[in-house]
Amino acid sequence: MTDIGVYRYGHRPMRDKRVTTHVALTARAFGASGIIVDTRDEQLEKSIRKVVNDFGGNFSIDTGVSLDRFLKDSKSKILIHLTMYGIPIDQSIGKINELMASGKDIAIFVGAEKVPGKVYAESTINVSVTSQPISEISALAILMDRIMGGKEFSIKFPGKLRVVPMERGKKVVIVPDRARCLEILRENSLPPESFERAVNIESLSMKIASGIECDINLVSACSMLLPLLESRPESIKLLNDISKTVAESVSKIDNAIRQKDSMNGALSNEEKIVVFSAQRISSIQEDDEEQDRAGEFFREFEIMDHEIYGQNPDKNENGKRDTFRKT
Repeated sequence: MTDIGVYRYGHRPMRDKRVTTHVALTARAFGASGIIVDTRDEQLEKSIRKVVNDFGGNFSIDTGVSLDRFLKDSKSKILIHLTMYGIPIDQSIGKINELMASGKDIAIFVGAEKVPGKVYAESTINVSVTSQPISEISALAILMDRIMGGKEFSIKFPGKLRVVPMERGKKVVIVPDRARCLEILRENSLPPESFERAVNIESLSMKIASGIECDINLVSACSMLLPLLESRPESIKLLNDISKTVAESVSKIDNAIRQKDSMNGALSNEEKIVVFSAQRISSIQEDDEEQDRAGEFFREFEIMDHEIYGQNPDKNENGKRDTFRKT
């Protein structure tokens, strides 16, 4: 899959912090892997990293990168310069798609002040959105939408905070990260053997989940907190107070384990992974050799799924399985 990066030129920390922040947020939401900014701005970096930490994804930010260095690093990429003087996007998107077919990565140049002539000269293509004065934020969004072909709306960001779409009102789901889960286990004085079980289940679950399109954070949280519910059934109230989403999944996982049904059709991908891992951890001796069997367990997981649902789902463009359930 083509990697898309954004370069913000002419950033002035005191005057442009809001606009540049929104350029970065737009780039992230529409599928870019990161943003590079010409002027050093630690506060901007802190703000964007907090968003990524809270809402998920692997979006990166690097500031203080000179124009010359950026142009040098972009020589092997498709360099798209957003400018109202360029070729209209409706006329240039065809060429961009042809260039993308070569497998090259994309670098999008977003200027904030007068852009040096060498950027026009060295860009692979100069693209305009409306050929009129326009916000660089909206221009970037429109360009990325054309490049992504609408796929940006199906991108998943498995972070600690997830917005639940609603016709009216606001709802945000919280999923504790691994560090918070460890704190919860320690705060509740989980017995050493249960603590070890939590770490082992999470380790195996995460290895299996790495080859599946799923919510990694939810897999981690459920893996870590399952032993708490197993050892103390009354802890379901605590889990509900922390995250109703996690509490519901952990409860379903616990029930499936009791019923010895790791491929229950009512379970989500994330829940099936944790059930499967918890069952395997219970049946093997915990040592380094067994922990290296994640690949073997992954293949066993796929075989069981194929036998139950009668099909092998295709892998997506990221090389991961989209689902383990027949649709």
